Order: sequence, then structure tokens, then C-alpha cells
Amino acid sequence: MKSCCSTVCFLGGLFLMITILSGVQPINKEVESGTDTTISCVITGITQQLNAVAWKKAGTDVTSLSGSNYVVSAGTYGSNSQTTTLTVKAAANTADTTYTCAITSDEWLQTNKETAVSLNVFGKNSYKFEFQM
Repeated sequence: MKSCCSTVCFLGGLFLMITILSGVQPINKEVESGTDTTISCVITGITQQLNAVAWKKAGTDVTSLSGSNYVVSAGTYGSNSQTTTLTVKAAANTADTTYTCAITSDEWLQTNKETAVSLNVFGKNSYKFEFQM
């Protein structure tokens, strides 16, 4: 007989503690406005590929918008971690934005675990100098 909750399982008279997903580390960026850039989430403490990865902007899933202003990579599992990335193309990179990486891991009983990733942009400095002689 097996019964489980989010952190403890009862299996045939034994209690087994389930370790919760070690962590999702956002890799925030500060970049120049109007340039292509890539932000990421590093997921650690896993022993297999994530079941699903999605990236959101203001609650809207941009994963399905890949090919326009966004390119999503779920990443590849290796050494107990996986790095998922979102490339934001220049046309969409014009203002500070908080994106969200949402992961699903059946291994760790996580569905749409969300982590905020900040993309801060700054404008080009342009100066106009006039010299009179």
C-alpha cells in the first residue's frame, strides 16, 4: 500500500521522506535596450529531465510565441541540474520586465513551480556636443 502527500510517503509500514526540489535559481540580467539577450533558470537537485518548462510575461505564456520575439529552450538535463533559457529579441527588449519560468517535475511532485526572473534594460547614452570657434 502506498499513500503520499507532498513531503512524506507511507509505503508498506515504512515512512519515507521525500526531498523537495533543491532549488530554482533565477539568472537576472541588466542589458542595453534594443538588444537580444538571454535569461535563465537553473534547476538543481533533480535526477531526470523536467517534464515541462514554460516562460511567462505578465501571466501570458510566451513559450508558444517562439519564433516571434521569444525563443525558449527547455535545456538538457545533466549532473543533477537543468538550465532553461528564454531569449528575448531586440524588438521586445525595450523596458524593464519580470518574466517567470514555470517548471513541472513529476519526480519532485511540482506542477508549474514559478520563479521570477528580472530583465532590466537601460537606454543608450547619446550626447550631442556643439563646438563653436
